[in-house]
Amino acid sequence: MKIAIGIPTFNRGEVLLKTLEDVLRQDFPPDEIIFVDQSDWYPEGARDRIEALAAKGVIRYFRQETPNLPTARNCVLRETVCDIVIFIDDDVELAPGFVAAHAANFQEESVWAVCGGITEREIAVRPIVQRTWAKVLDYRRFDPGWNIRIEDFGSLKGVNHAVRRSAVLALGGYDEGYTGVALREESDLAMRILRAGGRIVFDPTGLRQVFPDRFKN
Repeated sequence: MKIAIGIPTFNRGEVLLKTLEDVLRQDFPPDEIIFVDQSDWYPEGARDRIEALAAKGVIRYFRQETPNLPTARNCVLRETVCDIVIFIDDDVELAPGFVAAHAANFQEESVWAVCGGITEREIAVRPIVQRTWAKVLDYRRFDPGWNIRIEDFGSLKGVNHAVRRSAVLALGGYDEGYTGVALREESDLAMRILRAGGRIVFDPTGLRQVFPDRFKN
């Protein structure tokens, strides 16, 4: 089972390169790292460094002139040779075991997607409460900072999720009708996965991801 990390990026520059450093430090490295670059601005030297990494084969680089997040995700799905794609944002920090923890969840064929944990600095995690609501409401009521595993989850978070490529392509990929900030494009995919009989796992173990305050660096 081959694993890719897909990173749609828009106007991040140096921040993106710091995220890439975390990916390259993984103790279980991905088989591919795919950037889909939608940027119209770069700090001095940043684009040269990105293109140099592509020339060396460290990353696969694709340019997308019109910014659209679902379109960028679908580009990754089309271009990768891997079975599993982990999508992350371009301004995050990853734990060393991030890739390995995602991959471990896909040993069961019934799992079509995994939602990982998310920690946001300066934003407190809500107290854990018993999950009494229907799983279709997980996108609204579940806090992705909770340290509890759920085998039958109802949502995805775009910043940190993984999908089984063949299953998602069979569903038509991400809906490119979501434009602008593409709010809830990942929730839309989650609903289609559940309707088709696939399973989503929420696994915070080893998958915790931090939104850093990198823009001040």
